[in-house]
Amino acid sequence: MITTEERGLVRDNIILLKMLEMIDFNRKQIENSTNLLRPIFLKAADRLLDLVLADLKNIRLQLRKANIKWWEGEQKNLVLSYHIVCRAFEDTFGMTRDVAKTQLSIKFGEYFALVSEPFKSRSFTDVANVASNTVEIP
Repeated sequence: MITTEERGLVRDNIILLKMLEMIDFNRKQIENSTNLLRPIFLKAADRLLDLVLADLKNIRLQLRKANIKWWEGEQKNLVLSYHIVCRAFEDTFGMTRDVAKTQLSIKFGEYFALVSEPFKSRSFTDVANVASNTVEIP
């Protein structure tokens, strides 16, 4: 049987994959824009991608170690359904769209806090240097 912690890993994996899609889509829009702040937005999007990919890699490693496989199931009405195989047990995992949106909002908030950290208490010159790639974002 799958544990609550392992079910959380599957949920986080699903949410992070959705986040990657959203970040990539928005990054492409920013690339094609003529916005004055485009370099800063692109740098922030790249940093977001790096953070999400690192967490996703860690979660996938944990899922692999626990011998957990999952795939999308049938999507009915407002429920996202997934099949899980864990230690020879099969299970289904469902998440309503509202829960998924809430989880996405929470995760994006956490990542935005990390990405915006270098801009806190910095001078205008420092922010300009970050945009021009002369200062690395930690």
